[in-house]
Amino acid sequence: MFSPQPSTPILFIILDGLADRPQAVLGGKTPLEAAHTPHLDRLAGLGASGQLIPLAPGVPLESEASHFILFGYALEQFPGRAAFEAIGRGLEVGAESVILLASFATATIRDDIVYRDAIVWERQQAKDERDCQVLSAAIAEYESHGIRFSLQECGRCEGMLSLTGNPSRYISDVDPFYNSAAVAKALALEEDSDQDNAQRTATALNAYLSWVYARLQAHPLNQERRRSRQASINFLLTKWAAIKPQVPSFQD
Repeated sequence: MFSPQPSTPILFIILDGLADRPQAVLGGKTPLEAAHTPHLDRLAGLGASGQLIPLAPGVPLESEASHFILFGYALEQFPGRAAFEAIGRGLEVGAESVILLASFATATIRDDIVYRDAIVWERQQAKDERDCQVLSAAIAEYESHGIRFSLQECGRCEGMLSLTGNPSRYISDVDPFYNSAAVAKALALEEDSDQDNAQRTATALNAYLSWVYARLQAHPLNQERRRSRQASINFLLTKWAAIKPQVPSFQD
């Protein structure tokens, strides 16, 4: 049995989302079961591998929570995914703020319902990214229900949206994750014992997103995009509300 010393480098590989589902065309095997994987097989043979139930049998977790547990932290310490999105992009998470990942999108309103037509980063077009930088400045600051919103563009047609003014982190995502699907309204989550504050935060976020749509739809840059038969970049899809992590570093 290999026992690494404290100074031994360790390569920890997480193949997130690799499992997939059995496919009839593969004889009932998953793509991974059917694949020829000599290099992965060699890596597995050189290291230690096994199976781990992150929390409890039958309890599904999102990737970010599972990863957090894999690194040895307790689930109740999980600060929310957007914190890691921000830190990974070199941005600070304020001690008194709630932060969300905000993705620029093309949206259409039908019968007072917002529909996600496309999420812009998937197109990977240089012009879109330049346009998103310009549009970010137009929606960078806003205030509603005593909550201040500050958007910091961080590349790839995404931004980090910071909320201050004693916001609640317990608000739901609005991104439906699929094109042509209806965008959700932000809702207060029951995990917050102060439901009034969670509701205030959700209401303020919905007000901000409505303002964003109106402001971006009317922006001269989007008017020019429509004249040149390009889709407007007119909405923000927010998700993964988080607070500043209060845990020791992985190295510690």
